[in-house]
Amino acid sequence: MVRSYCDFASANGQQLLFGALLMALSSFGQTYFVSVSGSYFRAAFNLTDVGLGATHAAGTFASALKLT
Repeated sequence: MVRSYCDFASANGQQLLFGALLMALSSFGQTYFVSVSGSYFRAAFNLTDVGLGATHAAGTFASALKLT
């Protein structure tokens, strides 16, 4: 079984590398932005950690509903 995975990886190395790069480069999105600037949001809107997390969760859930 491990041998078949190794064969697949060696035969499709470029596609796997491309997928790994896309996954790594797409991580700098909404969640990264909120985590870096969360202290500023909490101070500006007088939120607790729970309040900021709930607001972020509600926004993420609302955007997921819009996609469907």
